[in-house]
Amino acid sequence: MVIKRNISFYIQKTYNGTDDAECQILMRACWNGEILQFNCGYTIASSKWELKNTGNYSNGS
Repeated sequence: MVIKRNISFYIQKTYNGTDDAECQILMRACWNGEILQFNCGYTIASSKWELKNTGNYSNGS
């Protein structure tokens, strides 16, 4: 059985942060219409996060 899945990584700015504040890294996994999103436990400055290289990782089937 092939299960299609899609895994993405995003950043989430804090509400009281400045423009270049530390942001939380979130992971979102989607499969069979289900979505799971959670904080990875790491932070990064938003200026160091490259949006063009933030691709989705999937099994492609």
